[in-house]
Amino acid sequence: MILKNIKLVIFDLDGVLLDTERISTNCWMEAFEKFGYRLDFDVAAKEIGSNNSNRESYYKDLFGNDLPYGKIKDLYSKTLFESIKNDKNLLKKGAIEILDYLDLKKIKKAVASSSCKERVTESLKAANIFDRFDMILSGDDVDKCKPDPEVHIKICQQLKVNIND
Repeated sequence: MILKNIKLVIFDLDGVLLDTERISTNCWMEAFEKFGYRLDFDVAAKEIGSNNSNRESYYKDLFGNDLPYGKIKDLYSKTLFESIKNDKNLLKKGAIEILDYLDLKKIKKAVASSSCKERVTESLKAANIFDRFDMILSGDDVDKCKPDPEVHIKICQQLKVNIND
């Protein structure tokens, strides 16, 4: 691996550092079921990576405007945080090794996630890697969700790193 001039590595959280996508999808399915809605795994998986307002629109398009999205989301969040805290296989294979390598090379590290700040923070803490990053930005910290580059540009600006480095 050649990281000659790289000054910063920006990680996505879900599916890159942590195996939270399967947990999240299962929690959405459980929350919908408790309110009498059937949500298939493949349908739930399609919203991975979207922010809350996009997700709400997605689900209301599927189930109608009467969907009690706020209540479902609250139950989902509660279930998700408990599931993440109790998961023993949260870290993706190789995550610690790459973080150690970047530390050794004195390369800055950041997390850019579309998830809400509380979820990002709790997930990183549950995996015992929260303090390993120079900066963490969530979907709550930006106006435009990924794939828009706003979150990456903001991280580079705040860490004073040229976007090409």
